[in-house]
Amino acid sequence: MALTDTAESEATKPKFVVVMRGTTFARIRPGEQIVVAGIPTVEGPVTCVVRTHFVDEGFDAAVPRGIFVEVSGPAATAQKAMGAFPNAAMFLKSLLSVAANASVGDLEIELALDVTPGRMEHEFVQRFLPAPTGLPVPGRWLDLDATMAFLQTFGHNPDLARLSRAAVHYDLALRAWRPEQKSMALSHLFVGMEALTPVVRRRLKLEMAVDEEGLAKEWAIPKKSLDAEIRRRVLFKGDDVTYQDAKEASDAYEHSYKGFSEVYVVAGRAVVDTARYLREAILELSGTPEASRLVLVAQPFERPFEALPLTRSFHGVLQGAVESLAPPNELYPHIRWSSRIKSLRRAAAGHYEVMPEDQMSFAMGDGVTLVPSRIEVRGPTMDGLPAAEEGGNRVSAELTLTPLVPTAVAPTRVTRAWRMVSNLFRRSRPDAG
Repeated sequence: MALTDTAESEATKPKFVVVMRGTTFARIRPGEQIVVAGIPTVEGPVTCVVRTHFVDEGFDAAVPRGIFVEVSGPAATAQKAMGAFPNAAMFLKSLLSVAANASVGDLEIELALDVTPGRMEHEFVQRFLPAPTGLPVPGRWLDLDATMAFLQTFGHNPDLARLSRAAVHYDLALRAWRPEQKSMALSHLFVGMEALTPVVRRRLKLEMAVDEEGLAKEWAIPKKSLDAEIRRRVLFKGDDVTYQDAKEASDAYEHSYKGFSEVYVVAGRAVVDTARYLREAILELSGTPEASRLVLVAQPFERPFEALPLTRSFHGVLQGAVESLAPPNELYPHIRWSSRIKSLRRAAAGHYEVMPEDQMSFAMGDGVTLVPSRIEVRGPTMDGLPAAEEGGNRVSAELTLTPLVPTAVAPTRVTRAWRMVSNLFRRSRPDAG
């Protein structure tokens, strides 16, 4: 029976738009957007429009507040659109992660709307998501031309299905790209290599005009070892050490025959090079034009962008008896710390200059004094600069505060200036008081 006899045809289905947003470490510049049409879903082909969500918060420049994805196409109902359309958005965001070498995080549905022309009633659903506040999430600008060239060739590749799986696993690895999650990142990277193995095998057979037995004979290996040798020789580019470490860490993580601490050490040795090999293989096997591919493997894109939010820490010394450090009816001494943006502007070079203002109040026991030493802000390593240390750059602001006694000190305002060079707040001057 023909499909049109059992299901509503795409031409007669209502038209819906589903709006999604989320956090991202990959950014599209103001005034630019990415449009990809014809992405298949169970409801029919859809069009995705992706742009950075910039919000006017009263500063000299709009504040980047994550990613905005609009998916439009046919669907029987809003509920079915909300079930099908996000798959297209998630597919596309994994490719953007590969292009930027920076994670585009989870997307959440905010709105679904019937936009069928000629109708006077339109189904409407809105989910109320918390608005992002505080300092902007660090990010890296996409190269729009190179990214579009990658997307165009990717979508017409005969090995689209396996390339897509590899891209999804690379995206998942980027989401875990932080020091404490090396094992998880490496596991996804190796699975991505396994997804690409049949693609390489098929192309090798065509290029060498042999079958699998002939290829194994050419390499003087048993046929059962062919896929492993393809990974070692082609995908890992003959890097025996990295291949063996990656395989060992992936197998041990998957099958749990080693402790996590042991796996972590092995994964740490292999994760950076494995990521580079997998991403280069995706770009090459997708058929990305050489000029665009060279852009995407050059600075700053050659290095995965760490999935590290900006975190702040206060360092100092508490003076007092240990049993008296905490205030009454509380377990520990602590600081109540709130922050807001005092000023924000976008420089001609593209980076953001942000002045935050922090307010602190201190909860300590009677007679306890806090002697502050410094504030640290940690975030992803800046593009174009070497990593200050494992885990991201450390930026310190020395406080000029006198020792704090809670009974005599009101909430303290600390103002610091940081410069965000595309992806990280960098101290330009401290001003504490």
